[in-house]
Amino acid sequence: MGSYQHGITAITADSTTSESTRNCERQCLTENYLYPIYFSITDLKFDITNYTFQVSKGTEGTNTELSKEKIELLLKNQTFKNGFVFSIFNNNRLILEYNNMILMTEKLMDSIDSELAKNK
Repeated sequence: MGSYQHGITAITADSTTSESTRNCERQCLTENYLYPIYFSITDLKFDITNYTFQVSKGTEGTNTELSKEKIELLLKNQTFKNGFVFSIFNNNRLILEYNNMILMTEKLMDSIDSELAKNK
């Protein structure tokens, strides 16, 4: 059994915990490393309108210049940087899991097609 301690919240994973549940728990931990720090130094409204502008290629939102000081502050924060590393680690694991699910689904569909062909 593994245990992950973060603040006052302990998350325990044992053999009965599914991989997707463990991924969700790790993602929640990652969010705890990133969001509180980011939210404490930025005005989310401006960031969202800038993100919307970038994603819509200028048709929506507002092009807002990012604050160099805020970016430097985030990059100097070890907890925030660790949150990014943790996020990359989790996302890579999720991509592998989703690719395995796709392969299993394709095999299952082939098996179903074979069975249907036998019953014609």
